[in-house]
Amino acid sequence: MSPLPATCLAEFVAKNRRSAMAILRPYKFKEAGEGHARIVYHPPLVSLIRKFYKSDKDLSLIDLAIASWERKAEATESKSLRARLLSNAAAARLFRKRCLDKGLEILPKRTIACQIGQIVFTAPPDLWVKENGEERLIKIGFGPKPRSYIDAFLIVMRKAALAHGHDIPARNVAYLQASTGSELVSRYPYEAMALTLTAAAREIAETWAKVKLKDGKTANRSQAATASK
Repeated sequence: MSPLPATCLAEFVAKNRRSAMAILRPYKFKEAGEGHARIVYHPPLVSLIRKFYKSDKDLSLIDLAIASWERKAEATESKSLRARLLSNAAAARLFRKRCLDKGLEILPKRTIACQIGQIVFTAPPDLWVKENGEERLIKIGFGPKPRSYIDAFLIVMRKAALAHGHDIPARNVAYLQASTGSELVSRYPYEAMALTLTAAAREIAETWAKVKLKDGKTANRSQAATASK
């Protein structure tokens, strides 16, 4: 199989009563429904934070972004878009209040991945930074996620960093919840979740070929080509 994002594996670990098909469908058919939305929408707060630190902490960037999102929220008739824009503005305002004093140096983006079972999982952090002389990997979370999802993602992200020669301690691999400003690190080392992660990867590999679109039809040629890449 081609590489999959670590979010897919994390969703499997925390799937509760969700079916394997429902989890995998948007990852396989990336140009349809929810899969398309995941490609089109990338949380703009991540880009804003990177620009902010690269601009030597120009607060006007954050203030302008907040004003722009709130203005667009007032102008749209779409409830979902309005909620998303207001969520962006609220998260940016929270970041402005709680996170500005951190002496972070933004480091270049790096592509990192690791193999678990038969599958390679990509796990790039949203922010790769240096704080107090130490490198840190930060994933910015939007919306509520089960703790098991967060633990799994952080473990895979650190394993991917180690696989590429970046010896970053577990305490420096964090999940930043945009809605609260709180940071979480994994409760477990990789060894403690290795069997769970491997079993989830095996189920993904065994289910992948069986996944179809919701209407039961197979993807069209362009979608099938996308899914195979």
